[in-house]
Amino acid sequence: MIRILDLQEHEKIIDPACVSGGFLIEAATYDRKQQNSELLQENTIFGIDKDQFLAKIANIYLAILGTKRKSIYCENSLVHHSEWSSETIENIPKEHFDIVVTNPPFGTKIPIKSKKTLEQYELGFKWRKNSHSSQKWHKTKIIQDKQPPQVLFIEKCLNLLKKGGRMGIVLPDGLFGNPSNRYILQFLLEKTKIIAVISCSHITFLPHTHTKTSLLFLEKTPPLKDYSFFMAIADNVGHDKNGKPLYFLDKIGNHLLNSNNEKIINDDFPKIIKSYQKFRNNKLNKYSRLGFSFQFSDIKNFILIPEYYNPDISTQLNSIREKNEFQLISMKFLLDKNIINITRGHEIGSKFYGTGEIPFIRTSDLINWELNIDPKKKVSREIFNLYKKKQDVQANDILLVCDGTFLIGKTAMITENDTQIIIQSHLKKIRVLNRELLDEYILLWSLNTDIVQSQIRSKTFIQATISTLGNRIEEIMIPIPIDAKQKRELSQEIQQIIITKMKLKKRIQNSSNLI
Repeated sequence: MIRILDLQEHEKIIDPACVSGGFLIEAATYDRKQQNSELLQENTIFGIDKDQFLAKIANIYLAILGTKRKSIYCENSLVHHSEWSSETIENIPKEHFDIVVTNPPFGTKIPIKSKKTLEQYELGFKWRKNSHSSQKWHKTKIIQDKQPPQVLFIEKCLNLLKKGGRMGIVLPDGLFGNPSNRYILQFLLEKTKIIAVISCSHITFLPHTHTKTSLLFLEKTPPLKDYSFFMAIADNVGHDKNGKPLYFLDKIGNHLLNSNNEKIINDDFPKIIKSYQKFRNNKLNKYSRLGFSFQFSDIKNFILIPEYYNPDISTQLNSIREKNEFQLISMKFLLDKNIINITRGHEIGSKFYGTGEIPFIRTSDLINWELNIDPKKKVSREIFNLYKKKQDVQANDILLVCDGTFLIGKTAMITENDTQIIIQSHLKKIRVLNRELLDEYILLWSLNTDIVQSQIRSKTFIQATISTLGNRIEEIMIPIPIDAKQKRELSQEIQQIIITKMKLKKRIQNSSNLI
């Protein structure tokens, strides 16, 4: 983040949620490297943290690096300036800093509820959509009951930043795509110009938290009508979910070594920095997930998630079109033309679990195109009868996981053995109504192709704490063979796989019932 923001000589930088000073220490060492000097620029690095011990630690770190005066202050950044000490007020005025960089505390479990605090922020008030047809929001006079701290920190950072200053902030992905948060992005985009958005892997902060985040970089300036900014997607972050370092391997599993005979860490961020530097110098000619230019005017519905615009997927789709072997058709087209319909399941409540022998099918019960032979949750026939007509489950229906974390995109086909079930709400049921263009077997195959699975991942957003595909399923382009013979043979092959699986399932059930 410090390298993207490119701290210059004499620029003032602050982290209003600095903890033990990680960003500021990086800024101090970066500043010295830029100036080719052992001296740290005085009176340029500042921080705030409400934990006194951590504020002291940060001051000690900076002192070791060469600061001669206290620059970290123990305060609650979000309260009104008047509640700070006179020393803090003097040294940290509003609209004073060239760079603000922070990884603020975030989460719905630690909301800000103080009306005195909320009322000093525009984002502390409730916002409403102007009309159903408009994407614009307006601020009301009603103070929020509560607001997650990261939302207020966004505005706090802007308030600390001078005009023309630059800002970098780590934020949960929900802020970049959820419809309920679009007023926050509108607020930002009306006051700033986007510099970059970099998506981080959900592994980035593990083993401490699996929260999916992105890095947002802004310039405090009236935005242009249209301009280009940088986007990137970091899939590899140098470690696994347990924090163990991950290295590049060759084809036979040996570690790749650099010129110093050291193992090379599998980390996308250094590559992304190089891509950004090329972008900044107008030399980024080849686009990939590691860096691409994006037009402000191409933002859809205030969605700022880089995966949603992943150029690798566009390249793959264009390649499919050019080969002219498959027709690409959107799920929306199939819905609009009544070729398919899509419904979703229901939540029945855990109190009914274990009351009978009717399987309640959940996301984890879809394995290798079929339903788990022994679902853990079963309910009574009375409950099944309540949902039988609503769900209308039939053989050859396709189930698709649309909510969850790592299972979104998994599919299964209902067979004649599986119609006595109840489907969970996290599943969508897809039924082919008109088999002239495609049948259910072609559709099942298509949904499991790499290109469709890539699209599903790119259109899956974090909604609060759960990942969801939502109505973005309609945007997915599915491949259908153009050649009639190939289409027929592929359909027959998939059908035979389903029939074989069904017969094997029956044999397993029959053998288990011998005694």
